[in-house]
Amino acid sequence: MGAERIHVQDLVGLTWLRAWRSGTVTVRFGSTSDGRWIAWHSARGKAYAYWDERAACELGDRWLARGAWSELADTGGSRL
Repeated sequence: MGAERIHVQDLVGLTWLRAWRSGTVTVRFGSTSDGRWIAWHSARGKAYAYWDERAACELGDRWLARGAWSELADTGGSRL
């Protein structure tokens, strides 16, 4: 199944699991209470929902391949 472009503020039960930062840009990965996997890029203003964890990770890997990123200890939990 493909990606669905979403607005993360509309999601209920979203928990951020991992996050990376490069300068002022953040990339986050999380999951929702209904089983979707979320990949979010702050500078692009884009978030995508997938039913497949691997697909969300592949998108995030493409984003992270551009630039030097540092993993954040605080992923943001359930907030953006």
